[in-house]
Amino acid sequence: MSNSTHSYEFIIDQHYLLVRQQGVLAKDKIKLTLQQSKPLFEQHLIKKVLLDYRRADLSRMSLIELDDLAQELPRELPNCFIMAITYDPTAEPKIYQHIKNVCSLCSVEIELFTDIGAAKKWLFQQPIPTQRGIFASQNLRL
Repeated sequence: MSNSTHSYEFIIDQHYLLVRQQGVLAKDKIKLTLQQSKPLFEQHLIKKVLLDYRRADLSRMSLIELDDLAQELPRELPNCFIMAITYDPTAEPKIYQHIKNVCSLCSVEIELFTDIGAAKKWLFQQPIPTQRGIFASQNLRL
């Protein structure tokens, strides 16, 4: 799907789902993309996701919207236990650190990267837990 400000794609690779979004993103666009990816998680028994936001702009979202999205992740994708997020190195890192903190509180193992190769390597090395909360408490940073 694409329009002038937003596009996404799904790629299944090595037992993780790559969700690439670009353009100016709002809560409704991110939530819709998560909802549309749910059947892929269920059909392919995927437990890991790589969110590629290197060409996305989340700067217009409020902290409350970011909180809501991070808290909705376990409900939208109940079998997703491990997440890597890539973002543009020139983007505001506090936005992504905030997402990481909230996801960790919701028992999602998450790491942030500016290099997609490093993100893929990290995802590949992570053991697949059978439930949430096995690793997530280690990730909080204020």
